[in-house]
Amino acid sequence: MVVRHIAVSANFGISCGCGIDHTFISTQSGEVYAAGRNIYGQLGTGNTVDRLTFTKAAGISGDVGVSG
Repeated sequence: MVVRHIAVSANFGISCGCGIDHTFISTQSGEVYAAGRNIYGQLGTGNTVDRLTFTKAAGISGDVGVSG
């Protein structure tokens, strides 16, 4: 699976976590974006659809850190 790069508005990624087939990025404003395989819903997008582009994870905000 090849993940495409996207611009995350004016936010800059402050931490990144990677699993075998998925990646998470947290931003300065506390948002979390995820991409990759989503077999068990691990991306937090509310479904099990794989994501080739980074998609905002639902229900996560505030002072967060990520790990794969």
